[in-house]
Amino acid sequence: MSDSPIGTVAAYLSAIAASVSAVFAFVSAKTAAKKSKAELAHNMEELRQANDRHREALEQSAKLHSTELQQANDRHKQALEVSHRDMMLSLEQSATLHGKEMNLGHYINITQRVFDLGHLFIDHPHLRKYFYDNAVVDSSEDIEKITSFTEYILDFFSSIQEHERLLGDGTPSWKEWNEYISDFFGRSPFLCVYFAERASWYEPGLFEIFRPVGRSQEELIKKQRSALPRKSEHL
Repeated sequence: MSDSPIGTVAAYLSAIAASVSAVFAFVSAKTAAKKSKAELAHNMEELRQANDRHREALEQSAKLHSTELQQANDRHKQALEVSHRDMMLSLEQSATLHGKEMNLGHYINITQRVFDLGHLFIDHPHLRKYFYDNAVVDSSEDIEKITSFTEYILDFFSSIQEHERLLGDGTPSWKEWNEYISDFFGRSPFLCVYFAERASWYEPGLFEIFRPVGRSQEELIKKQRSALPRKSEHL
């Protein structure tokens, strides 16, 4: 049977069928491989696109966050600038008000002492000549009271100079006050002598006012020095 033509044909056909099946199997496998490779490539492309979208989203988010952060920083900076400006304005206004209050306080203090000095001379009119009329003080006078008056006056003058030093040169009244002090020195040789012996006790500006007066009143000052013993504790 195996050697019959029919058997040979059957065997041949069977071999062909097996070959065709093998070819189909190979083609199917290759097709499946191609399909799998295409699907893999497709999946990779989708993954890449997803990554790109994610990166873009992150970049946009970062930009947005950076912009918001910058805007927040700008608002904070503006708020600080406004706060600083308001604080400086408040300090300036406070300083101006404080300066005016100081000026007023010093002026009231000086004016009050002028009134007090006037009352002293009202209560002791016989002493006026030693401070207004160039009268020379001798040992027969009430030297203790005259010395007390002198110390009060010099303390008052020194306080005027202190106020001028602290408040500066912007106040027009200082010139008039300095002329007032100069006139006092020019009318009281005892005041000049007492101050000259103790100038270091008082404001330096007071000596600058006294200096020209002391030169112009040199003769009266010498006369006053000789009128009282040099050993006197009052000179």
